[in-house]
Amino acid sequence: MIWLRPTGGQATVSAGSVTTTGSQTYRQNALLDGTYTTSGGDFSVAGVTTLLGDTVVHAGTGNVTFSGTVDSISGNQDLTVNAGGTATFVREVGSQRALGSVTVDAAGSTSTASVQTAGARPITMRCR
Repeated sequence: MIWLRPTGGQATVSAGSVTTTGSQTYRQNALLDGTYTTSGGDFSVAGVTTLLGDTVVHAGTGNVTFSGTVDSISGNQDLTVNAGGTATFVREVGSQRALGSVTVDAAGSTSTASVQTAGARPITMRCR
C-alpha cells in the first residue's frame, strides 16, 4: 500500500508510473503521468488530479475514485481506468482543460458529474 499525505497545508504529489501489491491512496492533489497498477487494491486521489501525460489506472479487482476534478495539462492527455469494482468521479472530468479521451472499463458501476474531451475525441464507459 502507498499512502501519501502532506505534512501541512495543501500539497501536490507528482508520481510517474507506480505499481503496488495493495492500494494506492493520494490524499492531496496529484500530477499523474504513466501507469498505476494496484494488483487488486483500490486507487484513489482525494484532491485535484492533473494529467501530465497519458495515464492508465489498473485497479485489478479494486475500486477507482477521483474525489476532485480531473483535468489535462494541455488538452491532449488520455485517461484509461480499469477497475474490477467501481469507478467513481466525484467532480467534473475535463472541466478546466479537456482530456484527449476517457476510457473506463469497470465491473461495477461507473459514475461521474460530467466529462469533457477535446474536439470529437471519444468518451467510452463500460460496466461489465
